[in-house]
Order: sequence, then structure tokens, then C-alpha cells
Amino acid sequence: MSTYRIVIGGELSELAVYALIGGAGAAHDDGRTIVRARLDTQADLIAFVSRVDELGLHLVELRAEHGS
Repeated sequence: MSTYRIVIGGELSELAVYALIGGAGAAHDDGRTIVRARLDTQADLIAFVSRVDELGLHLVELRAEHGS
């Protein structure tokens, strides 16, 4: 299991973040939404990126956090 820092263009509502990634909390900074999420497998990571694309969102950054 790895923890990822995910930055999405635009300020998503709490409901949108929940629909996208589940129970992860979100912060907003400079017109972006930042979430940290645990993804169990590489397949989960690929599915997440696919969801972002299907929703027409702009994935700004996706980075594994150190020590995860």
C-alpha cells in the first residue's frame, strides 16, 4: 500500500472528492485541490487515474510520498 499526494486543477467540493477517492480529506491551494490517498495496488492507481480522466478533471500532479 502506498500513499500518494494528488493535485487536481480546480477546487473540488467535498462531495466530488469523496466520489473520486472515498474518505480522503482535501485541501485547496491556489485554485487546486490537494488530497492524500492510500492506494493498495498499482491496479488501484491506474483505476484512479482513469476516473480522473473520465470525469474530465485535470491531473496536475500524482506523487508517491516518501516512506509509504
